[in-house]
Amino acid sequence: MAPADIMGRLVHVAKHEELSTPPVVLAYIAKHSGGNVRTALTSLDQAVRAGVGSLDDLTRLRGVSDRGPAMFQVLASGDHARIYAELDDWLLSTANPMEIVSAVVQVAADLLVIRSGGTLPLGGEMLQVRKDLALSVDPERLLPVMKVVWDLKTRIRASDDPGSNVLLALTLISEVLTRGRQQAPQQPAPAPEQTDTQPEQRMSLADLQKP
Repeated sequence: MAPADIMGRLVHVAKHEELSTPPVVLAYIAKHSGGNVRTALTSLDQAVRAGVGSLDDLTRLRGVSDRGPAMFQVLASGDHARIYAELDDWLLSTANPMEIVSAVVQVAADLLVIRSGGTLPLGGEMLQVRKDLALSVDPERLLPVMKVVWDLKTRIRASDDPGSNVLLALTLISEVLTRGRQQAPQQPAPAPEQTDTQPEQRMSLADLQKP
């Protein structure tokens, strides 16, 4: 079932049961239920029992870490040492390396929505960190980021090493985000100091004969 249909069912249940669950929480549950209404209803029941009052509460309850914006910010810095360190740390906590690329692409999509004046089914800290990031990233770079990933997915094979694919994808994304960035102008080398030494004057024989 489509997330929109599941969302409608959750809204109906919440209204009928007089639940105060925020719509943003219902939307998140609907989107991450795998198209299964029963799974969505179970997640809603767990959220209500845990006293979830915001999306931040729900993600903490489900053990979800919102690492996409932090990775995106590192990629935009162009600091490859930090990029690869962040990647290595993330790879320690996931069995699917491509989820890292998917998270970065989702952040790019979120920033496009924010810059176009749209709304996201997010709230609290998750929404604020994206709003802050949207102000610091050139919107003209966001669509090319998504094109890079799409192009990469059409070229790689299922037998390829997923870790290497992620490394390549993040490197290319960083290149897109930092392309054309002006480097700090180099200071010209100081000119050699000028001395006021006068050329040596040769004395003529007539000068030597003067009293």
